[in-house]
Amino acid sequence: MTRIAAPQLPDLSSAQPLEDAVERCVREVEDLTACAFADETLTGTVSRIEVRACRFDRCRFSGCRFDRAGFTDVVFCGCDFSNADLSRCSLLRCRFEDCKGVGLLLVRAVLRSVTFVRCRLDYANFSEASLHGVRMEQDALGESVWLSAKLDGAAWDDCRLDGANLSGTLLRGMDLTTDSLEGLLLGGEELRGAVVTPYQAAGFARLLGLTVKWEKGE
Repeated sequence: MTRIAAPQLPDLSSAQPLEDAVERCVREVEDLTACAFADETLTGTVSRIEVRACRFDRCRFSGCRFDRAGFTDVVFCGCDFSNADLSRCSLLRCRFEDCKGVGLLLVRAVLRSVTFVRCRLDYANFSEASLHGVRMEQDALGESVWLSAKLDGAAWDDCRLDGANLSGTLLRGMDLTTDSLEGLLLGGEELRGAVVTPYQAAGFARLLGLTVKWEKGE
């Protein structure tokens, strides 16, 4: 399994409200660095900001659009990203824990050493995203979209992907045995080389139009 590096956080300060800090960084073309925010809200569009070594607790980004932003060594805990747009953003050594991201857009985003733990990501869109060393644990990913995503060292552990669209996304080498995969949308080649249980294999065979005949006693 690909090693996933954890975020590296120094001592953090919380000198000003989140919106004020972001506006200043965008205006002065500075990075948002070594800050901690809790129970804050950010709205609108944020363009080309670099967020480094920061922590966000219970912050609300619902509907916010980040235009080609970068996030490095960032922790999000209990945050709301519902319908937020992180398309074409870059995430390096980030952790999302107990976050809500229903309808989150990560189209063509690049994720490296990123962990999602107990997050609600139903209807999230990862189309054409590149995931390198990304681990998803106990996440809800129902009806999420992964059209032609690139999974390099990615892992799903005890995730619910019922109804997800994986067309064009190769799952070679991925262990899917702990995941719920009912009603996947597939193009035909995505599962080649993936590790599944016998019961999952039977379900996938039916998706491909095959009839599975069990021997007596099985």
